[in-house]
Amino acid sequence: HVFSHQDKYQGHEHTHKGARGIDWGFADYAACIWVHIVGKDIVVSAEHAEKGWGPDKHSAVIKDMSLGRRIDEGMTVIAHSAFNTELGMTSVGQLFSQYGINCARGTKDKDSGIGIMKALLSAKEGNYRLVISDKCQLVIEAFKSWEFGQHEPDVLAALRYVIQHLLKCGLISLDGIVYNNTDQKEEIIDPHSILYRNKQRQERYEDLSWDYESGGID
Repeated sequence: HVFSHQDKYQGHEHTHKGARGIDWGFADYAACIWVHIVGKDIVVSAEHAEKGWGPDKHSAVIKDMSLGRRIDEGMTVIAHSAFNTELGMTSVGQLFSQYGINCARGTKDKDSGIGIMKALLSAKEGNYRLVISDKCQLVIEAFKSWEFGQHEPDVLAALRYVIQHLLKCGLISLDGIVYNNTDQKEEIIDPHSILYRNKQRQERYEDLSWDYESGGID
């Protein structure tokens, strides 16, 4: 699933549909992952992760790294919890918006997200599949070392959010993809199963109206 960025997909992140996923953390790492869609390849093209930074500093770096990339309105998603507020304080999601990174609210459905990731990693040619630039060493190492039940690495959480967002917006499909269920039997994903619990939105993503105060769709 790893490709040489120098030899393949060079420049595609600037011309093909893209999206960003953000996992928020302060004491722990906050991470941002960039993906774009080339045919049926979901290409992980860039990563950013730091801890101890506020939304202002992260936003500046994310905007700088996004220059020239095709990231349309409504195609940045952040952890659902980033919109939590305490005592009337401004949420992290709202702060990112104030600093120029408008974020949609990510789904809470972690289990189906992990199922989707497994399906994309095991997908055969002809279906949507996940490929990763060799520049994204944090993502690669996280995939190699993380085991289910452990704390999910921030870069993988950010990637999971953006993959689920692409699916919800109807930009990718899981039709015909085989995955291992809980009984370790291979099955074709049912569009009406848990992986499609959230209704797919069929409208073109650039036509969606986003409420950035709540991180949702109008």
